Amino acid sequence: MSWIVFIVCIGLLAVIIFQDFKYRQIFWLTLPVLFLIFTGQSIFFNGLKYAALYFMVNFCFLVFIFLSGVLLVAVAKKASLPETFKTFTGIGDVLFFLVVCTAFSPFMYLAYCGLSALVAISGYLLYNSLVKNVQISSPFAGVMALLLVFFITIRQVNPAFDFYDDEMIASILRFR
Repeated sequence: MSWIVFIVCIGLLAVIIFQDFKYRQIFWLTLPVLFLIFTGQSIFFNGLKYAALYFMVNFCFLVFIFLSGVLLVAVAKKASLPETFKTFTGIGDVLFFLVVCTAFSPFMYLAYCGLSALVAISGYLLYNSLVKNVQISSPFAGVMALLLVFFITIRQVNPAFDFYDDEMIASILRFR
């Protein structure tokens, strides 16, 4: 990643982090720019065929996770689907997930989403246990952006860390 693209990505992600942590919403204009940057990088590193394949697999995973989560909460709380979707997640979180679909290969995307969820839920529970003013919502897009800044910085410093190489995840999952 060139230094100019790196700085632009970090700047846009910093805006998302700040806005989501402070206001629990994000400015929509940052998302198309990040989408174009991540899509361009995916096409550059993988070619159009694999970039489209990675996006579609990640998008299907995203749809499955959100539909499953919304249905689970709707059934548990006996609420309507649109009402559950509004309280379960914000549109900014969903759009950020969609943007990040282009940034990773499928296994790396699964690992990133899982790690983001783990960090967001842990941080939410820790914050609410330490502070008397209980927060109802969690800055999920902000946490995801913070982790993405961390991973982009690692990739900038160590080019061997590749967002599109599933071999790293596969080697972690091997039980030898």
